[in-house]
Amino acid sequence: MCEILFLNDPGGIKRDEAACLFDKGIVPASARNDDGFGYFTESRLYRSTVFEKECRDSFLSDAVGAKFIVVHLRSATSGGISLENTHPLQIGRWVMVHNGIVFGLGNKKMSDSVEFLIEFSKKKGTVLERLRILMKEVNGTFSFFLYEFPRRLFYFKNSGTQFIFAKFHDAVLGASKKECIKPIGSQGGGFFCDPKLYRAPEAGKLLAIDFEAGRITSAGKVEEFSPQKTFYFPSHLKNLYYSQEAYYDE
Repeated sequence: MCEILFLNDPGGIKRDEAACLFDKGIVPASARNDDGFGYFTESRLYRSTVFEKECRDSFLSDAVGAKFIVVHLRSATSGGISLENTHPLQIGRWVMVHNGIVFGLGNKKMSDSVEFLIEFSKKKGTVLERLRILMKEVNGTFSFFLYEFPRRLFYFKNSGTQFIFAKFHDAVLGASKKECIKPIGSQGGGFFCDPKLYRAPEAGKLLAIDFEAGRITSAGKVEEFSPQKTFYFPSHLKNLYYSQEAYYDE
């Protein structure tokens, strides 16, 4: 599966924050996911089919001062390794990074995520209304950030995937795997993350991220299919799926 990393600092991302994210988060994740690398901020988008450590300076240049950055490292499950299939994906004002598999979409050339965003962009209504319609038509595992340029950022997951947010100082850090947060957010990494402040987003809930204020709130519930009841997992893919774990501060 792919991996997603997220950092939001309403005061503007600091250089040490961006450096820790790159060195302690992106570099290790790139060794596990080497089919594409990309990221977006509120005003910049970058993607490449190959991750190179030499892009560190350009990454820092784009990240420092931005309110947020969303990073995607791809492990291809459908579609070829190409720039068109590399995340972030963009159609018009919609930008998305996705971790998961959308069953029934995608082919040898086009990834399932690309086709999913195409179908989403065709729907009418708010983000929540579009998702509610689309989730009745497709089945799969979803963990994605969706940006409606230039102001609205959302996150959504269902019960087949995992994502963790952690609060430290005024910033929010997110990762597809909890174990990825500790090296980035520890004192050795440059920040301090209190483990009590880890939070796993509720499956099926669309989250609105106010990156200007550093707040994450519910934008509504989306009815989902149950992976345990309706998904068929081929034996060679079972090890790709995260076990469902929760880390709450209540």
